[in-house]
Amino acid sequence: MTQAASFFYETEVEWQGERMGSLTGSDLPSIGVGAPPEFNGHKGRWSPEQLLVASVNSCYMLTLLAIAENSKIPLVSLVSSAKGKLERVEGAG
Repeated sequence: MTQAASFFYETEVEWQGERMGSLTGSDLPSIGVGAPPEFNGHKGRWSPEQLLVASVNSCYMLTLLAIAENSKIPLVSLVSSAKGKLERVEGAG
């Protein structure tokens, strides 16, 4: 059996007022998203900045797991932390 050459991942976000929304994907639970507090948002919601860092961190984990599995290296545990930095640069835009 051959695997498809293309994969598609769709999401939908619905604005809920102010700077908040609900993010959903096919057969996935919805999560509250919005601007972070430093951009006039509310605490307790995932921001695009956090989701980007989380995406890179989970991609790293899954890549490491695939390499270990293909190399027949048994893993006992794995914990990964990631930190992203967003800064305003003078004179840019």
